[in-house]
Amino acid sequence: MRRYFVSVGVAALCGSLLWACGAGDRKFVDEETEMEAPDAGDSNGEGDGDSGTPDAGYTLPENGLFGVVFPKTGLTEEQCKPEQSMLVVNETTGQQEARYFTGLYTPDQINRLKQMVLSPTSPHLSKLPFLPMNLDDSPWDHLDEYTMPAAGTVCGIKIVDATNPEAPVYSLDTYANKAAAEADGARVTHLGNCGHCSEISNLAIVLGLPDRTYRMRECALKGIGAEGKAGVLSCIQEFGLTDNCTMAWYFNSVYTQDVCISDCFAYAEANYHTADGALNPCMICNSENADELFKVIIGRRDDGQPISMCSELPEDEWICHNYMDDFDNPESCIGIGAPKQRWTCTTEDYDEATGNYDLAKCVEIVE
Repeated sequence: MRRYFVSVGVAALCGSLLWACGAGDRKFVDEETEMEAPDAGDSNGEGDGDSGTPDAGYTLPENGLFGVVFPKTGLTEEQCKPEQSMLVVNETTGQQEARYFTGLYTPDQINRLKQMVLSPTSPHLSKLPFLPMNLDDSPWDHLDEYTMPAAGTVCGIKIVDATNPEAPVYSLDTYANKAAAEADGARVTHLGNCGHCSEISNLAIVLGLPDRTYRMRECALKGIGAEGKAGVLSCIQEFGLTDNCTMAWYFNSVYTQDVCISDCFAYAEANYHTADGALNPCMICNSENADELFKVIIGRRDDGQPISMCSELPEDEWICHNYMDDFDNPESCIGIGAPKQRWTCTTEDYDEATGNYDLAKCVEIVE
């Protein structure tokens, strides 16, 4: 039986415009249910929440949002932080202890992740979701090719050859749940199925792009100029992602531009969030129309790492990516009195020539 996506309401607060975020409120329905694809410009930012209007009643979580405050975020460092605390049960005493968690990684840690090598026999390679290779095609024209992963599904990473500790070989595979991954000697690297962006090289690249929403938005805007679709793809290729991951980002960018052109054109220079922490209509339109399928295609989301969009971080998404230093300890990013790594980027730190922030200025380690 074929299965399709259908939108049934406003998506939950989620990640960046062009990077994966929450599943939203969409779900699969049987083929007997008629689905109408959203038309370009349907979400015009007028009316109630279902048409793209920010949630006027949105309330920040008690500990604030998880992410990085950049000029376009529109929030304060009190509203959005790249570190949070959590309660962890001490296995020795049985008592709860407050542990500090950071989702930020130093340039050295990021560079070390880039040295990891994907095994050519990684099990996930034979299970990758369908991905068109023609720029004029779209995954959203092939909805019957995709199946939503069951609740609890995770993508796990295993070190399969540690002969060279500076460049360990790893594999990825999709597991029914966290327990199944751990039973197979794997660590959860992200929630949901493994996809075209699940490789650690892609993780390392996005960890090193502080405000990738801004960068991706600049690429998307090329689609309405003389450069067209080829310009969008060329711009995204400059990130250095794997070829398939680049294509996935390209398709999401083009599709979002088509269905959300009214909201996103009107909010091209707007902050990502309103003053109370809600997303602006452009971001809401994307989350309603594109995120769920995009998440299936790319696999890796922004689990356990701060994102420029600032989002709510559910407890089950505390994921540590410290694979090179302490693979056997999936909580090695959590510690008592761990050094706090805080991004302090401002517009003055942004280099237009390279299209990135000067990380040497942005990253500040606070003991």
